[in-house]
Amino acid sequence: MNKGKQVAALGAFARAQREENRRRLIAAARRVFERSGYLAPSVDDIAQEAGVSRQTFYRHFDGKLAVAMEFFDEQHQLARKVWGQISAEQARDPQGARAWLTKMLDGYEQDRNALRAFFEMGAVEPTFTKAVKDLVRDYMAELTENIPLFRYEQDGSVQDRERFADAVLLVELILEQFNSYIIHYALLERNDMLDALTRSFCRFIARYP
Repeated sequence: MNKGKQVAALGAFARAQREENRRRLIAAARRVFERSGYLAPSVDDIAQEAGVSRQTFYRHFDGKLAVAMEFFDEQHQLARKVWGQISAEQARDPQGARAWLTKMLDGYEQDRNALRAFFEMGAVEPTFTKAVKDLVRDYMAELTENIPLFRYEQDGSVQDRERFADAVLLVELILEQFNSYIIHYALLERNDMLDALTRSFCRFIARYP
């Protein structure tokens, strides 16, 4: 192998190693945060879980919040897909709408420990709080793929503005109820909550045919 090829091979190996270390750190952060929440763990805890040095951690992230935001983004992208998995036909059918809500809640329950960590982040990290505000916009964009009623706009006729406001509040309601149920401060039982959310969803669809 000539010198040029050797240099290229070494460069490719170094890039692959950096990418692998980054993946390991994000995966380790997930395990640490799900196990211990966001507030208690340190950068050293995450580096140790990943099997790398503190110095290696800081080559990839400038602190705990940075790696936590990567973890959050991964979770967010997975959740977005589920929000978009309701068809126009399902939206007009209470059973279909409830099945979709149930599937979403099942996913949130599976990620219960991650959500608790994010709840802690929201209490202390303004950057994370801003990212959470973007969730509604993103989920509405997913819903709009099949249900145009959820299109995100604030201009237009009075009815368009009313529809927009109702759509935002509906998505926020679903998120708030799911989060309260997961964090264990919901007043409603699971089935009662799903029934109530289904009614709210179907009323919105029926109001703007």
